[in-house]
Amino acid sequence: MHDPSVHPYAGQSINLAFVITPEPGTFALAVIGLVGLLAYAWRRSRE
Repeated sequence: MHDPSVHPYAGQSINLAFVITPEPGTFALAVIGLVGLLAYAWRRSRE
């Protein structure tokens, strides 16, 4: 894919690469869920 002829970068290739980064809250929620899962497993193993 190339920039259109009316653009200052006409004829140059367009880089469409991108990175999806999660929001900080997503990581915190995953950590909280993991701690809860580990606590649940620990309690079940003690029964």
